[in-house]
Amino acid sequence: AGDEDPGIAIGLDDHFNIIYSSGTTGVPKGILHSNGVRTQLCHAFVEYGFGPDTVTALSTPLYSNTTIVTLLPTLAHGGTVVLMRRFDVEAFLALVEAEKVTHTMLVPVQYQRIMAEHRFSDFDLTSMRLKLSTSAPFRAALKRDVLDRFPGRLVEFYGLTEGGGATVL
Repeated sequence: AGDEDPGIAIGLDDHFNIIYSSGTTGVPKGILHSNGVRTQLCHAFVEYGFGPDTVTALSTPLYSNTTIVTLLPTLAHGGTVVLMRRFDVEAFLALVEAEKVTHTMLVPVQYQRIMAEHRFSDFDLTSMRLKLSTSAPFRAALKRDVLDRFPGRLVEFYGLTEGGGATVL
């Protein structure tokens, strides 16, 4: 495509995407998000240090709201996103070290596998500034281990695709 502006006006109330819920509390359904909801997310995540120097590693599916809530703020603020084709513990830790990853979004089972990796301490993870988690219960003992041994802040979101983050810990 050319680099000229196509002249299409996009408003905050216009549709941005449809995310399909898993149907945890009912029948799976498509959930429509507006440009305004996604724009608000990008502005809110400035608080979590998203900026032009952000390097975000993502290994969860691109169709997932879990992924999108980290992907969009990274791109919106001029950061870099490094995508993994599939999650592998050693590959993830090597990626954090090699790419100087600063941010990531992982689900609790991924944290469990990372913290159980016998070579965990062999990797330089000091670039990591923020680790996010959502989508499943995050047990207290695992959180304590992540906080004790894995550099950077840990922020856990509890919410719903229909309404966004309801609780942030």
